[in-house]
Amino acid sequence: MNRVLVFDDDHDWADQMALTLNEFSPQPISNPDDWNKHIATRWSAIVVDVQILGSTMNGPDMAARAILEYGITAPVIVVSGIIRLDEIRQKYGDVFFDYVHKDDCGQQLPSVVGSACSRDGLERHLRGMLVRIAADTGVLDKEFPADSLGEPAAQLAQSSSARTVKELVDALISGDKPHIDKMGKEILEIIHFMAPGPWP
Repeated sequence: MNRVLVFDDDHDWADQMALTLNEFSPQPISNPDDWNKHIATRWSAIVVDVQILGSTMNGPDMAARAILEYGITAPVIVVSGIIRLDEIRQKYGDVFFDYVHKDDCGQQLPSVVGSACSRDGLERHLRGMLVRIAADTGVLDKEFPADSLGEPAAQLAQSSSARTVKELVDALISGDKPHIDKMGKEILEIIHFMAPGPWP
């Protein structure tokens, strides 16, 4: 069963979005402290609202930081009813799987989450997210320390002769990789290690 974390500071909205995702296994949360408790758990997808009262950061900033700090490979869907999503999309682009206005959540959210939970959706998400974060942190075309890779990513890098972060991402997405999320997490750890400063 696909597990989906739904984070909205409005308890009623969190519950309402979780109801639209009842074909999955949704976990609604509305407190920033609950976010910190749940984010490092394995999820198939994560839905996060832009506006999070009681936090110094907005939802996308919290999600972006968690992606790099905890190696989160689950696709993140950003929702908003007030904040303009095009501003968030411009800032983060492919880091997040999709952007959905709350007025459209009832109709669009289940299909967007279903797509995010699919193998094709995960591959598309990982490619876009890893390339964007590596580019933003300035490590996309840099050589990664090969001895920092664990299995199966080390085997993938060796068999594909990947030397740069971009080549490693390309190798990850090509072909059938049964551990794609685990290898994506390893690439995030490499980016985090190589990044000259905090991101975002």
